Amino acid sequence: MKQFIISILFFSMCISHSWAQQSTPISTGYPFPELQLPMPESPRQRAYLGLNNVEGEFFSPSAIKAQVVLFEFLNVHCPHCKDQAPIYNTLYHRIERDPNLKDKVRIVGVAVGNHPKRVADFIDYYDVAFPLFLDENYLFWRDVGGKTTPFTVYVRQSAPGQASVVAGTHIGTNWDIKETLKLLTQMVDELPEDLLLPEGDLEDIAQETPLPFSEQQIITKVRRLLARHGIIDSLEKIKGIEGHRLFRGIVERGGKRRTLLAEVVSRSTVCDICHDVHFIYLFDSSLKIIDVATLQLTKYGNQEFDQKDMRKLKQILVGRMLTETKPFNPDVDAVTAATITSSVINHALNQTPLLIKQLKRYKFLPPENQD
Repeated sequence: MKQFIISILFFSMCISHSWAQQSTPISTGYPFPELQLPMPESPRQRAYLGLNNVEGEFFSPSAIKAQVVLFEFLNVHCPHCKDQAPIYNTLYHRIERDPNLKDKVRIVGVAVGNHPKRVADFIDYYDVAFPLFLDENYLFWRDVGGKTTPFTVYVRQSAPGQASVVAGTHIGTNWDIKETLKLLTQMVDELPEDLLLPEGDLEDIAQETPLPFSEQQIITKVRRLLARHGIIDSLEKIKGIEGHRLFRGIVERGGKRRTLLAEVVSRSTVCDICHDVHFIYLFDSSLKIIDVATLQLTKYGNQEFDQKDMRKLKQILVGRMLTETKPFNPDVDAVTAATITSSVINHALNQTPLLIKQLKRYKFLPPENQD
């Protein structure tokens, strides 16, 4: 019987702001985000985290009773995360047998962008020994500036209710258990106030994922996408919508003119051996997606999407309303061998309700019922 069960990160599907992926992950000396986590139902899990006396349906990371908490960010489809699972299981048991660490160090997993069923399968297959929370909508991942998984964040706890401090990080598979135990022992003896950087030294490092294409290459790709729907009469870049690369074009077909909008989307992947995600989607006055094109979309082995993959992606996306958010179900929403890429695309499109509000506010949308 498994020691721990899945818990799900508290997250409202009403997105409050557009995605702003940090170009580099959170690092030593930064406060660790005080995200609200659901109180585990399992008594054993609550006891492990020291939450027996914590009331309410949610708790924050600073409430975990430990001196150091190792947060392991993973994606269940990431090959290196699969390599990491048995290593951190061993680390967990080594910590529990070490009298100097047993009551001072805790391990917490966070599954980024995964479906609950797939995380449950991952827990069963790898016999995951530590608590694993589900960050299905990338909320925690965004707040730590996650770039790739596996990503380990060592957190030095402060007093309950006070923000904890990042004591160190590790990107990629952490093979060396002996060295990790040594590092944890050192962190236990450190004081959080000695680690915390002065507020003036905390830089705002949030940036968009860079596009590996020139402006001319992007415009050419947008024009080709528009040309599928008629003769292009005009094309302009929309400015002033922060965090979005947008174009508006007018096309003519059969004597009818239509105004169409395109967004160029770039997102970091959540796998350390996967390529970032870059694509364009086109939508009309009904606020439905009518077409999609790849800039860089890859599947297992970093193979570029082929025509069959793009047909599947269009089947998934065309007709989707931009005013709605949609949970990701890999059984129906994923291109074959591209589950991570498909999840990132879905999450990017879940940010569009706010975008539509901004476009309406600044009157960038085409007139309704123009078609």
